Amino acid sequence: MIPAALLQRISAIYGSGVQVERELRRIRSLRPHPDLEWQAILAEIRRAVQPYHVRDFTNLKDAPAFGCEIALIPAEAYQTDDILLARQHGGQLRIVRAFTSLVYPAAYVHAFRMVVPEPEGELVFIDDHRSSPDEEIAHVWTSLEELLTRHGFEMLTREDVSQKTRWQTPCNEAAQATIFNCLFSDYLDP
Repeated sequence: MIPAALLQRISAIYGSGVQVERELRRIRSLRPHPDLEWQAILAEIRRAVQPYHVRDFTNLKDAPAFGCEIALIPAEAYQTDDILLARQHGGQLRIVRAFTSLVYPAAYVHAFRMVVPEPEGELVFIDDHRSSPDEEIAHVWTSLEELLTRHGFEMLTREDVSQKTRWQTPCNEAAQATIFNCLFSDYLDP
């Protein structure tokens, strides 16, 4: 169940006709050093999921969220070329991502596999749902949820973030944007 306050907050930004990027900059300026706060949370995440590699996934200017990506491989083996890395690990790479929103104190964790079905094939993305991930992913997932809840974030489910909204976002037309697009990333899907 999505809190009414969350929907009101999204409506205030995306339904008001304001420039979303400008409004997100304003929100960021009102919060006391949100970037420093995120760096502290990221440091906690790195400690919680040792020995896996964690990389900052906050790579979009004025994005409505901070995020990180945990690759379930030894930290020292990590490279930035995802398809090469998957090939080096038996054709698949297990990933857990966590997002924390600047729009509303909500967070979302999801897991997936990057799979290369053939030696020269392209990457295929396969979801690992909460009810059926392997033990290793489930441990990382639970650790992230506990840590983010402790920091005051409300955890959203896949069903929550997949709901379509009536608002338009910079990259999605009205009635196409999801809660995930509004809160975490307009460029990705849950």
